[in-house]
Amino acid sequence: LSPDEEYAVRNFVRAYALGCVGKPYNLDFLHPDIERSLYCSQLVYLAYKKVGIDLNVGKSGASSSWSDTIVFPQEIFDNTTEILEG
Repeated sequence: LSPDEEYAVRNFVRAYALGCVGKPYNLDFLHPDIERSLYCSQLVYLAYKKVGIDLNVGKSGASSSWSDTIVFPQEIFDNTTEILEG
């Protein structure tokens, strides 16, 4: 991303996150695209997904395929590191 693009993405992500203040906690980890309630890494995932960056790559490391729908904190870390270094 160019510096201007990165600035725009960061501003959008910040605004999206602030707009979610007050939403209830999401206990349904299997449906990360539902926005009526949120869990911590889901908030980050949805904010970046809105700008075309999908951080949920389905690499949970768990043995069951259903767990790949869950957005894990490690996925967020791994993928944002890759974006920044790429």
